[in-house]
Amino acid sequence: MDSQQLNRRISLQSPVIVRSPSGGQVPGWIEYATPWARKRDLSGNERAATSHGGKVDEARTEWIIRYRAGVLPAHRILFAGQAYRITHVKDLDDARAWLLLTCTSGVATDA
Repeated sequence: MDSQQLNRRISLQSPVIVRSPSGGQVPGWIEYATPWARKRDLSGNERAATSHGGKVDEARTEWIIRYRAGVLPAHRILFAGQAYRITHVKDLDDARAWLLLTCTSGVATDA
């Protein structure tokens, strides 16, 4: 992997519970890190939406970043206003040099 291929700045975000204006607790996100990344679009499809009917677009994307301890599937990626739910985190070649983040975008990426 050549570090010059890391050509997109992403925001890795962690889930948190925050106070709503009415004083309740609601899920939210805070920035965890802003690494450079390489994006590779894998596939896309439509699937049935379970709660409101109709169809929802969904896409699979891989992001590669420099190795960073503590990145979990509970995190998400925000890039160009689009949220990506991390479904798998892999240490490439078990070398602690690069992380491969497999993600989905579309439904259920905001909370």
